[in-house]
Amino acid sequence: MASHYEDEKGHKRSGSYGVIPPNLSELNLVLMGNSRSLKASVGNLLLAKEEFTQCNTCVKRCGTFQEKLVTVIYTQDQILTVSLQEVNKFIEEIKSLSDPGPHVFLLVLQPEDFTKEHKTRLESVLESFSEQAFDQTLVLLENPKALLDQWVSLLF
Repeated sequence: MASHYEDEKGHKRSGSYGVIPPNLSELNLVLMGNSRSLKASVGNLLLAKEEFTQCNTCVKRCGTFQEKLVTVIYTQDQILTVSLQEVNKFIEEIKSLSDPGPHVFLLVLQPEDFTKEHKTRLESVLESFSEQAFDQTLVLLENPKALLDQWVSLLF
């Protein structure tokens, strides 16, 4: 049965439950991608406050939404270019920051800067979390119309 409610800004919403399912006491999101400023903007938007700047390391910030804890983990851009050994350290850091684990991966991408090498690296990072990581991933594009066909061909 659908419920109707108003969000924090007074917008009318409806759904079978709010944005966060009732059985979750918290929501852990991991921001990944190839644009520091876009990841920072998305993280700030999710937390409804200025928490992220263009960080060079993994950063964890928390806020609340619908009276539930929301944790956003901003990841460093270097995951796309560092050695596999450094990627493993990065993965362990994310697992530690998001304990008991991420619920959602948000890939914040600029299509024109996304290469096959980036795709391969992101696939290996997601696979290292769990078999369900791809099912828990959302892709946000800076300019979805620009070069979309080229980007889609890289991804699929």
